[in-house]
Amino acid sequence: MVLEISRGSRDFPDVFVHYFKMYVELPGLQCFHAILKEHYESSADEVMRDMELLFQRVDYLTSYFVFGGEPLLNNQLPEMLSCLYEKYHDRIGYMQIISNGTVLPSDELLDVCKRCDVKIRLSDYTKQVPYQKRLQDVKEKLDQSGVDWSMGVYETWLALRFPEKKEPIAKTPEEAKKHMLACSMGCHIIGDGKLYYCGALCSADRGGFWKMRAGDYVDLTQSEGSLKADKLRILRYCLGDVDQKFISMCNVCWGAGPDNPYEVIAGIQMKKGNEMKRSSDDE
Repeated sequence: MVLEISRGSRDFPDVFVHYFKMYVELPGLQCFHAILKEHYESSADEVMRDMELLFQRVDYLTSYFVFGGEPLLNNQLPEMLSCLYEKYHDRIGYMQIISNGTVLPSDELLDVCKRCDVKIRLSDYTKQVPYQKRLQDVKEKLDQSGVDWSMGVYETWLALRFPEKKEPIAKTPEEAKKHMLACSMGCHIIGDGKLYYCGALCSADRGGFWKMRAGDYVDLTQSEGSLKADKLRILRYCLGDVDQKFISMCNVCWGAGPDNPYEVIAGIQMKKGNEMKRSSDDE
């Protein structure tokens, strides 16, 4: 049995993602990955451990993205990409870094990107946050480097309305599953030896904003007893086929699907000390 992960969405190709750095230069109010209370930084050893666990059960990834936070803040990023390329380049369609363009990429990183064919995608929030000069400097350096790069301009985001509100969205398990499957987060996350359905779920677990139940994520350190069973477990999970009908947090997170009516201005800056409550704070 060959397992090739190729789940797509309206906005993204199929993606597995590592969170490299869990704080950002632009801590946007609605950016879920900017509200963790503790600093977190992935190491090259962690990344390679997670990927080894994944590739024991997955034969091929269509694409692999790295973001945070701001991944360029992580000094080990060049080493991580080099190790990934050397060991798994024939099992990953392409790799891409997502950056908000606030950090000038190092020459070492750009050399690795060229050698390992890693693309860079910039997110432009300058209509909301005044960093035009730095973004222009980043763009000019990328042009000079010869690295394949692109840029998206973002004016609005869909608001998850979680964790500040934890009210059930659906009235029945069937409605909750429909809501989960309609979500277009577009990427699965790997971190801490676990496979998460989306980035919001990973951040909620790491930040302590939601108490996970059995089946909300796949523990890659545990086996179902055979390679075929392990592959089927991952395939079912990536398709949203979970034993409990839906991932528990999905019923309090509005997600990125067409049924989310809440839109906010992208990149609105969070005030210091304006942290959101953790699940333990509510009890």
